[in-house]
Amino acid sequence: MKQIKSLFLPLTAIVFALFSCDKESGLETPPEPGEKTVVLFDSVTVTPFSASVFGNFATQFTDSEYKKANFGVLYIDSVIENTDIFNAWINGDKDPKIKSARGSRRGNIIEGKLSNLGIATTYSYCTYFINGETKVLGNHGTFTTNSFNPTVTTGDAFDITYYDAVLTGRAQEVQKSLDLCEIGIMYHTSQEQLKTAGTKSIVKSYKNNAEMNRLLDFKFNTQYFYCAYLKTPSGLFYYGDVKDFTTPDMAVDLGLSVKWAACNLGARQPEEFGNYYAWGETAPKTSYTWDTYDLQSRYNTDTTSTYVSSKEYIELKDDAANVNWGGTWRMPKSTELRELDSLCTIVPARKNGVAGFTITSKKNGNSIFAPAAGYMQGSATLLSGSMWIMFCSDLYFCRDAYGFWWWWYRIGQVEEPGMARWYGLPIRPVCSK
Repeated sequence: MKQIKSLFLPLTAIVFALFSCDKESGLETPPEPGEKTVVLFDSVTVTPFSASVFGNFATQFTDSEYKKANFGVLYIDSVIENTDIFNAWINGDKDPKIKSARGSRRGNIIEGKLSNLGIATTYSYCTYFINGETKVLGNHGTFTTNSFNPTVTTGDAFDITYYDAVLTGRAQEVQKSLDLCEIGIMYHTSQEQLKTAGTKSIVKSYKNNAEMNRLLDFKFNTQYFYCAYLKTPSGLFYYGDVKDFTTPDMAVDLGLSVKWAACNLGARQPEEFGNYYAWGETAPKTSYTWDTYDLQSRYNTDTTSTYVSSKEYIELKDDAANVNWGGTWRMPKSTELRELDSLCTIVPARKNGVAGFTITSKKNGNSIFAPAAGYMQGSATLLSGSMWIMFCSDLYFCRDAYGFWWWWYRIGQVEEPGMARWYGLPIRPVCSK
């Protein structure tokens, strides 16, 4: 077999064909149908995982014949001495060890693309053409796929926040075959399950020998194990070293009866507003009106006059903080908000350009930032940039059926009036110490 890697295959094949014609007539004598024919030219280009076999039959088939035919490449992952096993295949005895790749053609040149091949493996191959009773077998040859010895390196984790981190890694190989592989980073909370059940972040656009960088989505106060990986087209994995990191704890101890969250519910950074919630609803929405409110009669039996309920606080199944974060996280009580006001210093401030309030403990000096997110009525956001406001978990008796505890702070003032519970307010969770 000739193993020739050429970008000029069509021209070479034509030149070879011309010199193979009958010297007296200048014309080639086509074989009878079913007769074994000679491939005038064949070549193979290989990677560690694939190969492209090119061939040019001496038999001159018409476009109509090609259109109706099954043609391409037969191959097997062993070295065979003759074509008997291939002959048997095109005559109907399809040995399961023989694989076939349907071909494409340009003129009389056919190409068969062989994928999912073994690394550094020798294959025997033969081109074929089947159209009814016409069964043509081309030359028998062999090729060996390239070796593949990548180096996969797990890099450091940096820019770690409550929910995000940038994980890095590198895959290197001397050949230009990495573009055929799946390359990325996998992570899991269990080191034992990392390589079997880890979440994969695939690098979509990868350049040979380039470093991978991925910003991923995590949970706060959680340890993660991660590693860079490379997966070949046949499913073979190569891994870098396993490393770990831990996202910061969301709970801030201000020396009070509970710990306060560093961020609003739904926010990824302290200065982000986060989501808005109607009282008792556990998911944000686009419009906050009585008609869109899910709990019209959950906590009151009379929606037209006086509020009636034997409950003192919202149930955990309706507490957005507990439903979304779990554990002991919940909405704050009104007493805990009064404690925050009396035992902390609250001053207007800006964080990364966002207006809000810095709340500093008088007991231990720790602090949190509360953005002035305002609230939502209908689909409009009101008083953002000037008011920090939130619902409490308390049920509140007031002059109508719709008043429940809320709390706001603006320009050194704190108030606790009743408010329509279907309005959308931020939630700053608390948890047990």
